[in-house]
Amino acid sequence: MPKTAGPKKAKKKANLRSNFVFFCSCCAAAIVLFLSGINLQSFAYTQVLGAQDEAQAESPLLEVAYWESLLEKSPTYFDGWVELSYLLISLGNKEAAAVTFNKAVEINPNSEKISPLRALLEK
Repeated sequence: MPKTAGPKKAKKKANLRSNFVFFCSCCAAAIVLFLSGINLQSFAYTQVLGAQDEAQAESPLLEVAYWESLLEKSPTYFDGWVELSYLLISLGNKEAAAVTFNKAVEINPNSEKISPLRALLEK
């Protein structure tokens, strides 16, 4: 008569199975956390349009060049023309600011941003 697996062996098998499932769950959680950490690092170096970095804060001329190159690619970007106008006013170049202001007015004459900019140009 062949021997059958006793209750001790069946319990050991079930325990081994549950330990294996627990081990796999821990590994999966560790992998998810690792991948999330890598993904978060990729967001650390994103730039926001219009945000100043150290180079732009040191040299307003670099910022002017940035906005001019951006507006060359997207000439109908209203907020870009407004930002360039404010920047040129702050640099004391009201003639160039008036030109960029007029382009902003052509794009969106009814914007709320036009009145404060007009007031600065008229000072």
